[in-house]
Amino acid sequence: MRLLKFLFIAVVFTVLALVYIHLQVQIYDLGYKGELKKTELQKQNDFNGYLNDKILRLTSANHLGVKLLKDNSRMQFLDGHHIVTLQNPALNALSLQGKGKGPNGHRQNLLAGIFSLRSQAEAGSIK
Repeated sequence: MRLLKFLFIAVVFTVLALVYIHLQVQIYDLGYKGELKKTELQKQNDFNGYLNDKILRLTSANHLGVKLLKDNSRMQFLDGHHIVTLQNPALNALSLQGKGKGPNGHRQNLLAGIFSLRSQAEAGSIK
């Protein structure tokens, strides 16, 4: 009876030890897989930065200027014949009303001419 009880306890203890070792091996395996994924993600991130840098260089003003000014380039600057001018009827009507007249055509008084806002305020640097 004692031998049977000892074998039972030994078998239970061995099974528990094997389960514990298996769980520890799985923990280390998951840790290694996480490190591999981390290094792969870092490689992908570096490659993404490299591609982003290449795209920004290709679209930069310097690159486009060098490409445009090459001798064998088919691109060229536009001349004065290809420029379109647009007429704004509202601006033409205001310019025809004359200087010193308000938007409704009436003459402005002296104080309204002095204190009128002619341009938008801009910030300047302090010397």
